[in-house]
Amino acid sequence: MAIDFPNSATNGQTYADPGTGQTWTYELATNSWTASSLATTGGIVYKGSVDITAAPPTGAKAGEQWSVSTGGTANAGYGPGVTGVITKGSMVMYTGTGWLETSHSVPDATEAAKGIIQLADVAATTTGTDATRAVHPAGLKVELDKKAPLVSPALTGTPTAPTAAAGTNTTQLATTAFVHDATPNASATVPGLAQLADAVAITAGTAGRVVDAAQLKAAVAAENIWDRSSTTGVGGLTVTTGSSAMTATGTALQNVAVTSSSGGGTGLSVNLTVTGGVVTAASVAAAGSGYAVNDTVTIAKAGIAGAAADIVLTVSALAVGVVSPANAGDDVTLAGKLGIGILAPSAPLDLYGANNALCFRIDGGSGASDRALRITNSSNSLLWDINAQGGSGASGFLTLSTNSTPALTINSVQRVGIGTSTVNTTLEVLNSSAPIIRVGDGTRHMELRGGSTTQNAAIGTNYAGGFDIIQNGSAAVTIDKSKRLLVGTSTAPGNASGDAVIGGGGGFIVLSKRNDSVAATSGTLDITVNDGGGGFQGFLAVSNTNASNASERTQATYSVFGRGTQSSIQQIATANGGSSGKTFTVTVPSNGVIRITNTSNSTNSVCVQFFGGTSY
Repeated sequence: MAIDFPNSATNGQTYADPGTGQTWTYELATNSWTASSLATTGGIVYKGSVDITAAPPTGAKAGEQWSVSTGGTANAGYGPGVTGVITKGSMVMYTGTGWLETSHSVPDATEAAKGIIQLADVAATTTGTDATRAVHPAGLKVELDKKAPLVSPALTGTPTAPTAAAGTNTTQLATTAFVHDATPNASATVPGLAQLADAVAITAGTAGRVVDAAQLKAAVAAENIWDRSSTTGVGGLTVTTGSSAMTATGTALQNVAVTSSSGGGTGLSVNLTVTGGVVTAASVAAAGSGYAVNDTVTIAKAGIAGAAADIVLTVSALAVGVVSPANAGDDVTLAGKLGIGILAPSAPLDLYGANNALCFRIDGGSGASDRALRITNSSNSLLWDINAQGGSGASGFLTLSTNSTPALTINSVQRVGIGTSTVNTTLEVLNSSAPIIRVGDGTRHMELRGGSTTQNAAIGTNYAGGFDIIQNGSAAVTIDKSKRLLVGTSTAPGNASGDAVIGGGGGFIVLSKRNDSVAATSGTLDITVNDGGGGFQGFLAVSNTNASNASERTQATYSVFGRGTQSSIQQIATANGGSSGKTFTVTVPSNGVIRITNTSNSTNSVCVQFFGGTSY
């Protein structure tokens, strides 16, 4: 017996079947009814849920009602007439051998099959992602109202459209890209798009730009344009007509005085040409003085009959040439920069000679005292004169003098004199107080000093490291930091010491002297001959004198031979003072060191001299 379930049930809704007294509950997720209580009437017994695709539950009896939990095709062999698909939620009765559908559960509608349909609300319609609910007219209208109509649509945002091919001439929409490609840039022969010129483009005269009325007016004012006519008058001063247009009577106004100028120039008057009552040209009647390029000059309107405004003129050029002053001896001044051989001078006087051409020449005359060029400081307390005189051989020279005293002279045979104009050698230095030539780096230097009746000539250095005289790239003579004189070597192998060491062969010739105060009894004085362990031989002279009484002394001469600490010291001669002698001993305590020990009872002055050599 089929059960008539209500339509459009909600999740969890219950239904009591009046025929059987059985209660059912609706499940929205599965769209099915499930029995929640047993039947109470009609002799129908509800047993529970069943999977009809499987074997019947154990103990199932004929006439029992079951709800389908797993639908599908009924297991073949389970009851006659049970064919097709039984859906989940349907009711079946067990016949003892198979299943008989007693009520059918209607599934949800799909695109492929009919079924139960639920309406979508407005939010689900706007989202547009629900594939199981139907749209009702009210929800559809909300979405349709958001779209532009086909007739006169009012689009917003940035609508796009396909760009038509070039040359298209139909009712098709034209995109901005189509219009851009179809419209050429304007030129002298082709109409089209044009761009306004900015101030930079106007100044540069850039092609392909246009100028509006305001820009044209500003450009005319900025360029000071009034008339392009200009002429050059006396004195090389060029005046160009300026920006203040004016009306004047007559056709030519001569010798019109300038009333003021930006540069402070004076004495300028101009000739004006009037055409149709307007000044169209100006020429210089009198150049005046004190003007510079770009100075402006003003002619007051009161000085010209019928003038409506002052005339402003501009000094555009200063010609350079022979300028004749009004009176002999008058000063001729020039303001601004002067360029000779160059169009854009960068200094007050800018000279340029192209392709090694002579660009500057000053002729100071032929006299010995003529000055070709003088440079002074602002107070004229320091004078630098450059004088060039001609002549053959050594008679021609260039002299740089300070305060009329020759400082540097170069003659025509490439001889240089410092402090003198009489040059007899390649380099001649004359200075009566300090004739010194110094070469150095600021800290160390070498000096070459001239001699006099009171001072010896000298060559030397203030550097403590020593001094070399070089021959063919090698030191021939060296004065080392110990003030030793080394000849033929810059070092003394074996540390031979002395006042002079002469190198050569297998050893050195050593000349040495030591003089010092030595204490009584055991005081010593050493002289090093060759402490490198090599041999040494020579003569030793010793003087041992009482520091308080020179007549108490002993003087002796020895012949010395040795190597290392092994030595042979043989006395050759001896002499004592008038009072008595002062005793001492001579030993070799270490490699090449000869020691004098004072064995007397007084402090003595000991002088030791060694004349000999060293060997390896």
